[in-house]
Amino acid sequence: MPSADVVVIGAGLAGLTAAIAAADSGAHVVVLAKGHAATHWGPGGIDVAGIPAASTPRDGIRLLAGEPGHPYAFLGDDVAAALDWLRPLLAAGGVDYVGDLDTPLQPVPTSIGGTRR
Repeated sequence: MPSADVVVIGAGLAGLTAAIAAADSGAHVVVLAKGHAATHWGPGGIDVAGIPAASTPRDGIRLLAGEPGHPYAFLGDDVAAALDWLRPLLAAGGVDYVGDLDTPLQPVPTSIGGTRR
């Protein structure tokens, strides 16, 4: 019978990131998913607080962290470290992450033909 230390349900960005972090800590990880995950349909960008009222992702995190109960109210201080962790993983796979929390937000195309900040 197969066994695992950690089972991650879902192969979207959050699930895959959780699986990588668990595996990096030495856990035997199994990822279970059904259908196409969000990463299949995504434009290749990582949305970090790209809200209309913000000029940069850092500004968006600050604004959203001020909303009671918003995840950035709890995790906003961890976003920079998470991106620092992710950047070399992407580079090892031949993907260059462009921008940082202080890069001005700009519209980028989505997979369905619209734009998103």
